[in-house]
Amino acid sequence: NGMKLLVAGTALALPRTIALHGVSVAIIALSMAKILEMKGMKDLHLLALGCLIHDAGHAEHEEAFGKPAGILAPVELAAFKAHPLAGTQALKEQKHYDQHVVDIMLEHEELIDGSGFPKGLMHAYPLLAATANSFDRCLHLENERPHSALRRILAEKNGQHPPEHLKALSTLVVSLTK
Repeated sequence: NGMKLLVAGTALALPRTIALHGVSVAIIALSMAKILEMKGMKDLHLLALGCLIHDAGHAEHEEAFGKPAGILAPVELAAFKAHPLAGTQALKEQKHYDQHVVDIMLEHEELIDGSGFPKGLMHAYPLLAATANSFDRCLHLENERPHSALRRILAEKNGQHPPEHLKALSTLVVSLTK
């Protein structure tokens, strides 16, 4: 679907599917932030912007976006694993981004057990965007229902996301069914 969406406040033109995924990740992350009682408006605004554009690095290799990593061809997998760095390179050309936004873009695939990418970082407190991104990939890219996606993350990603993020995600999913 060759449509490109301009992200407000940026010079990034994102394919529609990537832009919509960013919107979903931002909504999930902000909902989790509310549950976690994060209140700093500037931090919440930066979280939202970072989530909106976190996958901009996929714009150059859109064919790898939306497929489960396990079925990607080697070239597609390499492009998928390079997308955080590709996105941050695009941001470096624009000087007006806060470092927190750049960090979200760079580290949204990192996991606390070091199994993420691009750097295999082991964060003491990784970005909330990583948990929201994992959940939205299950929902919208792999077509799982919210409870099924939550169960999958709890079973398959145990030890990869902070317990407080998983608890907030569980609270969010339960609230969706009330």
